Amino acid sequence: MMKIALLPNDRHLKQNGYSIEEQDEIYDDLLQDVIDNPRWYLDNVDYLSTFYVSWKNYRYTSPVSPRIHKDLQ
Repeated sequence: MMKIALLPNDRHLKQNGYSIEEQDEIYDDLLQDVIDNPRWYLDNVDYLSTFYVSWKNYRYTSPVSPRIHKDLQ
């Protein structure tokens, strides 16, 4: 899994200098890691950091879906 660095007061990946492609990669890698290691995530959920991707409007409560890649359309 990829390590990411975030500013202390800003959890938006875009504001921390990550491109949309890098955000895609980070999010996809994280989803795969959760699928591969659900027990670890459940055991450590209280200690995990959050981050925000730029293709999601966080004013609504729906879960964040993976971004549709142009090359898959």
